Amino acid sequence: MRASKLLAVPSNIEGSETTLSFIPKKGRIRLIDTNLRAAIKPLSPECNMFSMVIKRGERGLVALTVTRPRKDWDETFPFIFEVSFGERDKEPKIDLNKIWIPSSERVGEIVYTNQGYFLQIMTADGKFFSNCDKPDRGATVMKPGLLCRFLLGLSPIDEVERAAIEHSVEESAREQLAKAKAKIEGNDREYWDAITAATEKYNKVAKENKLLQERIEARDLELSRLRPSHKAAVDLANALSKDWQWCLRTETVVALANFGRIIGIDFSRHK
Repeated sequence: MRASKLLAVPSNIEGSETTLSFIPKKGRIRLIDTNLRAAIKPLSPECNMFSMVIKRGERGLVALTVTRPRKDWDETFPFIFEVSFGERDKEPKIDLNKIWIPSSERVGEIVYTNQGYFLQIMTADGKFFSNCDKPDRGATVMKPGLLCRFLLGLSPIDEVERAAIEHSVEESAREQLAKAKAKIEGNDREYWDAITAATEKYNKVAKENKLLQERIEARDLELSRLRPSHKAAVDLANALSKDWQWCLRTETVVALANFGRIIGIDFSRHK
């Protein structure tokens, strides 16, 4: 499938700069990578169009996909274009009918993995680099435009390898940070679980103590009510124990009257 059947690229020249708009004739478009200044980041979600700027004297490489809806499925076409804007050119040159062919020392292609479409390069000594976060083979380079600059011969392989090492170090640091964060969060959860358990235990003990205190207070109240009866009974017993003439003694009569008043019986009526 020729790109000219799926894609239109109108331009707007303003002095030494030209804006190129990549517009699918039908379907959606996704920028995979480019070394030119684009309005969206590479590997952004599919969109209806995107634009980029090329200056006079610049050369650029654009890797993209066009997804066309079908009746039962979506069909995706990958493309790589070279764009140039010479000092004497009236407008940038981009051929939608020409297939870009890389050199034998700087091979590049758009590959598909279970994560989607990505740009992959292969060096002369057989090393693979890709802007896929988890490539099927080779190392990852996430620096936008670097793979395109390498394919155009504008960046050496050393720069690509350094970028791959930097990404590996950053990825390792991110993994360690994620593990440390997970450990901290786990410790926090354990701490708060312990606090929650201790609080629940404290509340339970406090509730039991409150019930016990209420029982004690109820017992003390009952005892306070029984003390006068007990004292009156003791006084009466003491009076009765002094001699057989207990009923003639004034203190016995008084004790008996006090006891009767407390327990609610009038002994004077039973003489």
